Amino acid sequence: MQPDVSIVMPAFNSENYIGPAVQSVWQQSHSNWELLIVDDDSTDATRQLAAQFSRFDNRIKLIEGLGKVGAAAARNAAIEYSRGNWVAFLDSDDIWHPAKLEKQLRFLANSGSPITFGDYLRVTSDGRAMHRVRAPVWTDYGRMLRSNFIGNLTAIYDRRRFPELRFESCGNEDYVFWLTALRLLDSRILSTPSEEPLASYRVRASSLSGNKFRSALWQWETYRRRLGYGRLQSAVFMGSYAYYGMSKRLPHFGELLPVRWARS
Repeated sequence: MQPDVSIVMPAFNSENYIGPAVQSVWQQSHSNWELLIVDDDSTDATRQLAAQFSRFDNRIKLIEGLGKVGAAAARNAAIEYSRGNWVAFLDSDDIWHPAKLEKQLRFLANSGSPITFGDYLRVTSDGRAMHRVRAPVWTDYGRMLRSNFIGNLTAIYDRRRFPELRFESCGNEDYVFWLTALRLLDSRILSTPSEEPLASYRVRASSLSGNKFRSALWQWETYRRRLGYGRLQSAVFMGSYAYYGMSKRLPHFGELLPVRWARS
């Protein structure tokens, strides 16, 4: 049977976390999925664990032997391999909440939106909840220039609408990916309403996004080089990006920000 959803999971040295990540897929109330784990030349037991999961459940596929290609190329390899009409993303150290796919597929069917995303929890490396990041009710290309409002681990998109969409190898590849999708779409997309967050994002000191100075350089390069904005406009966008970025990292600061816009 062809899966409804192809789940893309790049994995590098995640032996301590990949088990709970895969378990959270197994616990989904919607079960017609395939999980594509791409081993990015791990040096620990990540690949062996992924191979065990694939032998246990034929919905899980291990893609290996690519060498050290990075998260962008690993995700692209999984997208090429995917068979589902919908593509979703879960990194090997993050966790989905059990009704995530069911809620989103129902919402996509009812709303007609080709992309959706939602709220998620930021948790410590050992899984303790820090705070909830609330998604805006809707976003579009113009608003995404102000900040990345799409948590990649909550996002799902219609592969039929974006057959050529792929990740670029850059520091902020998630942001560039969704920005490109919204520019192609040229209309707003809606977040999935949910009383509970859809996923948990594990904050690890070793994560790429943990280096704030480097992340800021990536963002500046995106505005200046990739999008071609001048210095003044890029500075305005950078200020907004930093302002909204604080709402994702401080538990109460987000309550002061107008990130949950009304539907209009």
